[in-house]
Amino acid sequence: LSLSHTHEKAQSQTEFCCHQKLSAMSFLESLMSGIQAAPTVPLTDQERDKRMAAKAQAKKEKVAREQFQTKIHKELQKFSSESGRPLLHYRPMESLFREVIHEVAAEHGLVSHAFGTEPDRAITVFKPAAAPTPEDLSLMDRSTPYQECIKQLHQIQKRKREETDNAGRGTTEDASEQEQAAAPKARSGAYSKKLKQMVGDDQPVAPEIPKEFGMVSTDQMTDKRSVAEAMADIQKAKKLRRREAAEAKAKAAAAAATATTQSPAD
Repeated sequence: LSLSHTHEKAQSQTEFCCHQKLSAMSFLESLMSGIQAAPTVPLTDQERDKRMAAKAQAKKEKVAREQFQTKIHKELQKFSSESGRPLLHYRPMESLFREVIHEVAAEHGLVSHAFGTEPDRAITVFKPAAAPTPEDLSLMDRSTPYQECIKQLHQIQKRKREETDNAGRGTTEDASEQEQAAAPKARSGAYSKKLKQMVGDDQPVAPEIPKEFGMVSTDQMTDKRSVAEAMADIQKAKKLRRREAAEAKAKAAAAAATATTQSPAD
């Protein structure tokens, strides 16, 4: 009896659930039937033509993009295999085609940047070794063509190199001057110490050398020139004498010629 009672109870619950589901479905059907569909407004001929033209234009752009993409693939593949050619310039074009070049360049492991303003904005593709660094790009005015950007970059880099060289030269010169100023003191101190060890506290006295011996000390010399300067002065004097002799000879020859031409007339 208990089993039959349980079975009847389960059957009654199942029937109750099914009845609830049917009631819910009936309610939804009645609700949906009460909702009227929005009336469809027929398109005018102008709107229909406009939609058809937009679809045709989209299809045309898709075909043009695919053809252009195939062309750029071939060009950049050839450019990647060429040695000695660091970059490739493209003519100004619409953003749709510039986007294609950027995508294809990235696929080939190349770097691409756009320069200039519309409608003259164009793309330059670089091999990785020749691509400008982020610092270079920050120094460029990319609203100008690439050639102008490169000129600006070269001028900036040249100015930076000059500033660095000047700063380094100034530091080197300062260090050299300090070394030169310190060297005599060091030499003088070492010399004085050695001299004091040799002769004691007595200061050395410069010897007086008689002039009849054919030599004098440096501080007693009247001619302070070095040997090289003296030889140069001698050579200048010899050249001057030769020039004066040549001029005198030329004047004598001219006077003789004048006398010869005047004697028949006399």
